Amino acid sequence: MKFTPADLKLILEGIAHDLETHKDHLCELDSEVGDGDHGVSITIGMRAIRRALRELPDTALTFEQVWRSAAEAFADDVGASIGPLYEAAFSAAAEVSRDKTSLGDLSTWAEIVTQMAAAIQTYRTGYGSPLEQPERAHSARGGYCPDWGEPAGSASGPAPPRTPGPPRRP
Repeated sequence: MKFTPADLKLILEGIAHDLETHKDHLCELDSEVGDGDHGVSITIGMRAIRRALRELPDTALTFEQVWRSAAEAFADDVGASIGPLYEAAFSAAAEVSRDKTSLGDLSTWAEIVTQMAAAIQTYRTGYGSPLEQPERAHSARGGYCPDWGEPAGSASGPAPPRTPGPPRRP
């Protein structure tokens, strides 16, 4: 299957839209382990990405240009620790995509995701690595997260009420 840079633009625009839709839920989750502004920061960054992507031509465009545009837009508009974090992740995707003429195979996407995760994992903030945050959230909820099942030792009492999250894609 041929997957073009224009297709990547459409996917990133869709992801940006979906994340903006769940801004309040992201803030709620972040308030359990941080300052509660993650949804706002993501919305600012994703709007910047959408603006940057609209400025890119649909022809003579490379995957690297799309990813780099996303990286720069996010970093330019979002401060604190999250701007450089997403910049690092999108830049890692740009490196993997540098000489690709299609992103239509799963092995390329696996490499993109692996390199993005590696870039995020190596980025450190005052709160540690962002990949450590789910564990902190799990602890903040008394060992319970809706997606992770019942808390440890749940035989001693009922689980807290479930908090609905954003709908999942199949």
